[in-house]
Amino acid sequence: MSDNQTQKPHKDLYKKTLQSGGWVFGLRLFNHLLSIVRLGVLAIFLTPEQFGVVGAGLLLVEVLETFTQTGFNQSLIAKKGSVENWLNTAWTAGLIRAGILYSIIFFASPFAAELKASGELAAQTTMIMRVLGLLIIIKAMNNPGVLYFSKDLRFDKVFKINSISNTAAAVVSIAAAFYYRSAWAIVIGKILGALLSAAGGYIMHSFRPRIEINLKKLKDMWGFGKWITGGRIVSFLINQGDDFLVWFYLGMKPLGLYQMSYKISTIPGDYVSKTLNTTLFPAMSKISEDKERMRSAYLKLFRMVFTFSCPVVVCLILGSEFLWLILGSKWAPAIPVIQILCIKGFFQTMGTSRGPVFLSMGRPNIAFRIKLVRFVFLAAVIFPLASNYGVQGVAWAVAAAAALPQPLGFYWTNRLLGIRASEYFPLIVPGLLLGLAAVLGIWGAVFIASIYI
Repeated sequence: MSDNQTQKPHKDLYKKTLQSGGWVFGLRLFNHLLSIVRLGVLAIFLTPEQFGVVGAGLLLVEVLETFTQTGFNQSLIAKKGSVENWLNTAWTAGLIRAGILYSIIFFASPFAAELKASGELAAQTTMIMRVLGLLIIIKAMNNPGVLYFSKDLRFDKVFKINSISNTAAAVVSIAAAFYYRSAWAIVIGKILGALLSAAGGYIMHSFRPRIEINLKKLKDMWGFGKWITGGRIVSFLINQGDDFLVWFYLGMKPLGLYQMSYKISTIPGDYVSKTLNTTLFPAMSKISEDKERMRSAYLKLFRMVFTFSCPVVVCLILGSEFLWLILGSKWAPAIPVIQILCIKGFFQTMGTSRGPVFLSMGRPNIAFRIKLVRFVFLAAVIFPLASNYGVQGVAWAVAAAAALPQPLGFYWTNRLLGIRASEYFPLIVPGLLLGLAAVLGIWGAVFIASIYI
């Protein structure tokens, strides 16, 4: 009887994790297909400089959001049992933070816009930055009760909210770009998507927040969240620091080219890594005290990620030269940058697969330190490479920084879970075979095309 009682929750958790994983994979697949279509169409109607203007506005928003991130949501997801009594305090703190951040954006945007623009372009960039700043306020007003969808692995509800809001945002952006050929097309879509997502949270969950501050609860959430905040700050410097360098050092047009290259090259990696983080962190938190189950789950996860990532990266590197047929000649300089950044995407995806392990075992400090090593290396090499090789030099710096900390990540994972290095070798065989098949398939297609075309 006791055995059945012991195993039943395990089976229920496994089933719920598979079901929730299916919903998250479905949502990510839908969003990434939608993103591919949206980027492709917008690239036809808009110029690299227009993408750069919006990119500069989003960078200002993201840097302020990241450097003031609380990590409260992750703290509450990691807690066992109900967290309803904590939601009002977390929500109120978020509103206060959002108000302060928008004030900073409003007054700082003219100075930020004039860094690499002047005249009418600077005025347009200022307005775009101020409107995009509203995203912070809209997100802060979201229903905090939707946190339970992640905590309870109810990602079907997340799918409904995000699929509707993202589809509406993409349709509006494409329509506006077609009619107006303006950077405002992207801005309008993002604001609409955020509003619909916020409304969906209140429709899908019955919790209604109210203003409340409990200093003891804030301190408790910050005890866990500070490592999340530190990790996100370093992640931002790693993932968006290159954007800032391109913007400040090379200008708006190179920024637009670089961001388009980055988005295309990281679509597969983001699809896998964000899905894993969304699904596995709450699931692994429930079994974090069972080391053997954690070990087994991680090895299965590693095999799945490597098997998916290897052939996809090969296809993107060898097949990206055909992208100019879709995007047009104005985006041709982005092709070699995409190929380089695919290498970065592969290593980052492999590293992301370890993130849920560190967080669920209560060791977010390890993830933070690994990211810090990566950032220090990136900071040391990115400027010299950018000075000598431009946008491609930035891409090479980012790719090398993603590869460097991989041994350190494996060391800590193996130490926590008791894994031997030799156990990885049979796990990478399927991915290597699929990667080889992808190489042969693309070479074969090119050979046939050279004969008949």
